[in-house]
Amino acid sequence: MKKVDEVTKEGWQAIAEYLWDLLDDIDTAGDMFKPEITGYFKYVNRKAAGRHAVIKTDGYNFIAAEDPPPTRKGLDGDGTMTRNAT
Repeated sequence: MKKVDEVTKEGWQAIAEYLWDLLDDIDTAGDMFKPEITGYFKYVNRKAAGRHAVIKTDGYNFIAAEDPPPTRKGLDGDGTMTRNAT
């Protein structure tokens, strides 16, 4: 296992793609299984949709969002994101 500062640019690309795919699978599962729309379901969907604040895709390529990504500290209680909260 490598330390974070030892990961190459290609390694970070692979990590980003893997995490994007996980969030995309979560979003797709909501469409496939049509679960009961509970607070939990809404919360998870908002979190999965948050991936678009950091990375976008045209279906073939990943494109970094133009603004810096929000910090974990900037996540609001309603699932929306505040950019660069201090």
